[in-house]
Amino acid sequence: MCSVACNALGIWSLILRLQNVYGEGQSLNNPYTGILSIFSTRIRQGLSVPILEDGLESRDFVNVTDVARAIRLSLENDEANGKILNVGSGKPTGILEVANLLVKTFRSSSRPEITKQFRLGDIRHWYADLSLVSDSLGLQPEVCLESGIARFVQSVKAQPLSKDRLNEANKELRERKMMV
Repeated sequence: MCSVACNALGIWSLILRLQNVYGEGQSLNNPYTGILSIFSTRIRQGLSVPILEDGLESRDFVNVTDVARAIRLSLENDEANGKILNVGSGKPTGILEVANLLVKTFRSSSRPEITKQFRLGDIRHWYADLSLVSDSLGLQPEVCLESGIARFVQSVKAQPLSKDRLNEANKELRERKMMV
């Protein structure tokens, strides 16, 4: 709707489809900000890391630094006008793999635990095609997952330990019949 309206009115527009954004400064107090926040809080508390489904579902994790660069480049480039651009790493990463990387980076004894639960409507595998953002802006992700996670963990360690709110969030999902 935004694209159609802007086009009809001759207004510059751009839509950036951000994938799973993570990074330094990410809120750790809100269980809806992403699994890295949830996992890191549980790891710091020495709790298990619950993994939905079988852990093999995948997502595209993109560091906030790459997202900020995408925003800057798109605003500086008239070539972006009217485009819908995916911003991500372009790589699928398994949820179990991310959990294990976090545990390793924290040097924790916490362990991932496959729950076999699932949320209704979740997509099993999701990652971005970056060809249009690359062609339009010359953008390629620069922060690999391993170094991005290392930076994320350093920022998490500098913050006060958050309350684990995962059970509250899951309870709400079950009450709304969105989690099995």
